[in-house]
Order: sequence, then C-alpha cells, then structure tokens
Amino acid sequence: MMAKRILIFLEVYGIEKSTVYPETITKLNDFSGTLNVYSFEGKNLGSVAVTKGEAKNISEKQELDILTKAINLFSFSSNTTNRIPPCNTPYYQPMQFTIYWHTEVIVDNKVISYVLSNVTTETIVVETSYPCDAAPPEVARAYRYEIIGRSGGGSGTTPPLPDVVYTPPSCQSFNFSETASLWQTALVKNISFNIILLSEKGVTFIHSAKFRQPISFGMPKKHSVGGAPISAGMAAELSAKALQTTIREVVAKYGRVKVSEMIVEQYFKERLLYNYPLITSGGRVNWTATENLPVTDYETTFMLPDNCE
Repeated sequence: MMAKRILIFLEVYGIEKSTVYPETITKLNDFSGTLNVYSFEGKNLGSVAVTKGEAKNISEKQELDILTKAINLFSFSSNTTNRIPPCNTPYYQPMQFTIYWHTEVIVDNKVISYVLSNVTTETIVVETSYPCDAAPPEVARAYRYEIIGRSGGGSGTTPPLPDVVYTPPSCQSFNFSETASLWQTALVKNISFNIILLSEKGVTFIHSAKFRQPISFGMPKKHSVGGAPISAGMAAELSAKALQTTIREVVAKYGRVKVSEMIVEQYFKERLLYNYPLITSGGRVNWTATENLPVTDYETTFMLPDNCE
C-alpha cells in the first residue's frame, strides 16, 4: 500500500508577543499563532493553532492531522520527544545525483563566462542526518550539484574536471562591524561544505561538514601595504575568497580518499587559519567567538552576482 503524499504551503500569523516563526515546524516551542494551510493548487485546507509549540487542528480537517501530530512530536511537553532521533544522528542513504559540470572560461585572470561541459548521473551513498534541523534550500541542494572546472582563455581545451561537490561561498555571509578603531569583525554560523570520501569498505559517500557555532572573522580596516581602506563590503568579499580557497584545498587533498571525517574537518580549520591572514591583509579567524555582534548564516552562490561592495 502506497502512502498518499500531499504538498502544502503555510501562511503564518504570530500573536503579538510571540517569537518570529522559525521557518521549521521542529522549533515552535517559543512560537504562538496560527498556520493557515494551503495545497499547492491553492486550495485552503484549514488552520492549525500553535501555542508554545503545541498544535491543535482547529479546523478539524483530516488533511491536517498529520501536520498537527508532527508539530506536537517536537513539542517540549511531548513525552515522545526523547524518542525522536536527534538532528545530528547520522545515517546512510543511497541517492542518485544529477551533476552539472561547468567550465570557467578565464581571460587575463578574469572569469568571462561559464560553459556547461557535461551532465552526469551518479548513485552515491550519502551520509546525512535526520532532517529535523535542515533548511529547505539545504535539502534541495542534495539532489543537484554544480561543479566548476577551469579553462584558460587561449587554450581552446577543457582540462579534466575536478572531482568536487562544490558551491562557492557568498560574500553575503559576512556582515562586518567595527569593533575597534582599526579593526572590523563578522560572526558567521553554519559554515559548511561537501566532499566525496571513501568508506572503509571502499564505498563513495558525501560527507557534509558543518560548523554550527558562530565563527569570528576579524580584519584590519586598512591594507597593511599602502594603507588603502578596506570597506565592510570588501572585507566580506576577501573573507569569501579565503573560505573558497580553503574548501578547494581540502577537496583537492581528500576528495575520494579513505580518511575519517574528523581529519577532513581538522584540516579545513588549519588551512583556514593559514589562508585567512594571507588573503585578508592580516586578518584572523577565531573558532570560539567572544564578540557581542549579530550572527549571520552561511550562504553559498553559483553563477549569480555576488558583489558586496
């Protein structure tokens, strides 16, 4: 017997003293309000009321029973919550990936275009975690990856494409604020990257390295050579470049290698600490942030304008 699947979208209304809707039904313990539920065809399916994480099907529509029960499973007051696997509990799942291979065409050290080189499909055993803490864009990216190779402008040939599962960091991840007269800092959480590894049995799988804690990126407000000012936007672009360089180095060293995830993540930390001051004119990375600043979520970009200046 095949279960019926219904795709829905929500219209959210919070009461005045409620926290903002957290964009996931798994974290509603501080939210109170009403969820108006619609099908993707635009049909109004009814409403679910939420009070501090506890849901009630106020429309008494059968279609909303599953949503109501799902919300209540994650309520702090639910005696079943402790039986739900934690969000970071790993498991392995075979997935079929469609991979779009692109080539950067570079002339005079500038990327002038992207050319679709190939489209391949590969089945890989993916290491993932229970999706209770995954944002919708993160889940969607699990099925399609854009992979970039490089081609010199005058060669007319395409070199072998790198074995990379990669979406470049976005400078929008970094919101720099002045923390001293000549210093600026940005705090970023959920920095992540994906890399194809080999298990002990030689099975390829994608490891998703994710650093959930806020990481402090600090940078001078002037270049060490020449004294030219470094704006907050330029600092964001330099930080994204340092992060991009580091991810590429990690993937180049450990892609499709039989190695533990811990070693991969430790190497990423070491290379970021090394690369960041070189690229950012003496900047520093602190893996334990102490500054009282707004924290931004890590974002990626692909073939889209990403100018923070």
